[in-house]
Amino acid sequence: MTVDTPIGEKIIECVDTALERALGGSAKYVIYFYLEKDFGLKKNEIHEKPETFCRGVSSIFGEEGAKIIEECIIQKMKQSFKLKQRHKSTFVEVILTIKGRQK
Repeated sequence: MTVDTPIGEKIIECVDTALERALGGSAKYVIYFYLEKDFGLKKNEIHEKPETFCRGVSSIFGEEGAKIIEECIIQKMKQSFKLKQRHKSTFVEVILTIKGRQK
């Protein structure tokens, strides 16, 4: 499956940028490899399967480490999509909000 929407592409771009900023380029590619190998999740499917992405990141970094990575990604998405959520949101919730705004 491919990223076939501008929203999907922008979400993937946010994830990509946040991972690179937080961990560096090499680590980002290792994470994508691990997610595809062990979870069957391709990079271009992250916006369609955010729960799988979160499970994979948790298995790599543990719960606390995953929360930090997730927060970096959420901040990038809020910035890119101009979201003004006041409460703490999960990665999945932010993606659902973004997709809901586009309907």
